[in-house]
Amino acid sequence: MTGESPKLGSDEYAWAGLSTATKPDNAFIGQKAIETDTGDTYEWTGSLWQLIATSGSQAIIGASLSTSVGDKATSGDTTVVTIAAGDKVRVYGASISADATLTGDVLIKIGSTQKTVKMRNAIVGGVHWIIPLSDNYIEGAAGEDVVLNNSVAEDISYAVYYTTV
Repeated sequence: MTGESPKLGSDEYAWAGLSTATKPDNAFIGQKAIETDTGDTYEWTGSLWQLIATSGSQAIIGASLSTSVGDKATSGDTTVVTIAAGDKVRVYGASISADATLTGDVLIKIGSTQKTVKMRNAIVGGVHWIIPLSDNYIEGAAGEDVVLNNSVAEDISYAVYYTTV
């Protein structure tokens, strides 16, 4: 930082969108932006967006995270991370952005069990975080895939942050 502090109450993430889109130039110093198609994360220095992590190298709570990014336009369950039979997955959270105002829920499940906070009625253009219900991550049983579920057929972009153990 340059001696300037982020304003109180500011969110950690200022923006999420495609790598071809223009990132905002009015973010608070230290806020982050994530590209939903590449998974790359940038931090605003006050004058430019500095690349701080690339897809597959996200660092949260000391863990090196993988990132699954994509778009989803159908309602119901979509597998977003496939886990090998002997592996377990730990999901640290997900970011969601919507092309339209959602009128339902979006949540992350491991296997068939909901283990994250639901995002309800997203605001268009915003970045919304889905976080674990407890602890710093959620963990599935061996071989359980990570599933994104939305109750309405609206275009959404997502990034899921996870490790396998």
